[in-house]
This record gives sequence, C-alpha cells and structure tokens, in this order.
Amino acid sequence: MNGRGEIASELRKIFADHLTATYVAKVREVRALSSQAALVRAGVGIVPPGKAALNPAGNAIQSVLVVAETGGIKVDLLQNTRATFQGQFPMSLAHGRSVHVYSVA
Repeated sequence: MNGRGEIASELRKIFADHLTATYVAKVREVRALSSQAALVRAGVGIVPPGKAALNPAGNAIQSVLVVAETGGIKVDLLQNTRATFQGQFPMSLAHGRSVHVYSVA
C-alpha cells in the first residue's frame, strides 16, 4: 500500500467485514528529531474479540516517524517488528503487563 487514500481504502475493507482485536500500546520513547519531526517507539499487542488477555502472537515493537505539517501531524513511516521473545517468558510477560488500552477510532 502506498499513500493515504490506498491505505484508508484497504483498512476500511478489513474493519467493515469482521470483528477486530482491541489494540493496546505502551509508548516507550518519544525522541524529537527536529522541531517538525519525532520518533515514537512503543510496545504493542492485541486482545482478541471476546477475550480479556493479550494474544502473545500479536506482540510487536513499533517505531513511528511523525511529522508536523499544516493542518496537523501525519505518520511518515511505521515500522512494525514482531516481538516473539524467543522463549524468554519473563520478558514476554513484562511486555504484556506494560501495555495499556488506547481507544482507536
């Protein structure tokens, strides 16, 4: 997908046809790169519909480059890296306990 319109079109298709998980995130770092740009890093996860706990398969680390433009802030780049924690149960558990539910409309 490339560009705002194409991304919005594809996401509308996904969210229109089935229940989606609740998105949860914990912002770990916000680093100003300039007066107009920042790097935001977060641990993220998902809670499946009808469940109360995180699905470990949905754990990820995200880096987002945000840029201030006329009319608001836009995402310039989103990097999503799956976080499997390769058998490191305490690290996986710590990731799961550190996320918070954010309302995504």
